[in-house]
Amino acid sequence: MIGATPIEDILIFGSETRGLPQEWIDRWPERTVYVPILGNVRNYNLANTVSVVLAHASLKAGMYDSI
Repeated sequence: MIGATPIEDILIFGSETRGLPQEWIDRWPERTVYVPILGNVRNYNLANTVSVVLAHASLKAGMYDSI
């Protein structure tokens, strides 16, 4: 637990070059999230992707509502 909030979600990130194994994506398609790459960018590094996803998940969880 973090504070009084139980941890119910697990985030798994694939490698920068290959992503997640296709069999994982096929097994849980409704739980797969894609971070769109906009503009002339080949890929995002893993640290940037994790930052984007965690920031979005924190917003959706209401972690910044009291700020």
